Amino acid sequence: MNEKQLERMADDIESTLSAAGCPIRIESGTLLSDTVKFRAALSPGTRPSGVKAALAPARVSLSGGGLVIEVARPDGGATVDTFLDGLKDPPPHTAALGIAQDGAPLLVNLESEAGAHVLVEGDGAADLVGVMIESLRRWNTPDALRVEPVNGQMDTLARGVARGRESRLPVLVALADQDGDALREVLRGGPALAVHVILTATNVDADTRALFPCRVRGLGNRTFSVDAPDWQGEFRLPRHGGNEEVVIEILYSQSKAARHVPDRPDVAPVTLGREWR
Repeated sequence: MNEKQLERMADDIESTLSAAGCPIRIESGTLLSDTVKFRAALSPGTRPSGVKAALAPARVSLSGGGLVIEVARPDGGATVDTFLDGLKDPPPHTAALGIAQDGAPLLVNLESEAGAHVLVEGDGAADLVGVMIESLRRWNTPDALRVEPVNGQMDTLARGVARGRESRLPVLVALADQDGDALREVLRGGPALAVHVILTATNVDADTRALFPCRVRGLGNRTFSVDAPDWQGEFRLPRHGGNEEVVIEILYSQSKAARHVPDRPDVAPVTLGREWR
C-alpha cells in the first residue's frame, strides 16, 4: 500500500460517516502489518457509538478526545517476503524478528551484546526461527555467515570454542534444541569467537536461561513476548503468502524516537509504518 491508497481509504471512511450523519475528520493514519489505524477528530454532535455502527466490523475506540479507527488492510497485510524485501541494507549479521505494532521493524544484531544468543520457547517457536534463518541467509553471504544445526554435535562445537578460532569469519549461527553443559560452554565463550546460538529447547535450566540476553516466548494465537536488555513486550505474527500464518512482528521500539537512535545497532533505521497528513 502507498500514501495515495491510504488517502483514498480515509476519504471513503469520511464519506461513509458523513452519509450516516456522523461526520469526522481523519488526521493521520499508520500502515500496520494486518490493519490500517486511523486517528480522527470528532465533529460536534458526532457520537462514537454512531461511528462504530456505521463502520462495523472495524474497531473503533476513544483516544485522547478523538477516535482510533482500525480496519483490515485491503491488500491482505504484510508477508514475510514483502517485509524482508522492504528492509534496505540491514546491518551485517542481523536477523529479522518482526514488525512493531506501529509498523517499525525489529532486527536483532547477533554481534551486539543484547542479541548474542536468542532463546525461543513456546507456541510458534519453529515459525519464528524460520524467519530469522531466512533473513540471515538472505542478508549475508555464505563466506560472511553460516547457519548450521548442531543437534548431537554440541560437544564438538564446545571443544572448538575452547580451542578458539583463527578468524571470526564466517560468523557461525548454531541452531540447537538441547540444553546441557556443552551448550553453556558455547554460550559463554561463543560471542568472542563470533559463534552465536538460537535455541528452541523446552524446560531450559535456569543457569542456561541466564546466558541468553534475548528471550522470546510464544503465547499462542500468533502472539509472542520478548525479554531483552533494552526492551520487553509482546508481538503478533502476520501472514506468509495467502492465509498461511508465519512469523513477523515484534515490538522493539516503544516510541518513534526509539526507532532511529543512531547508537542502536539492533534496530534498523527503517520503518514500514508511516504517518501522513
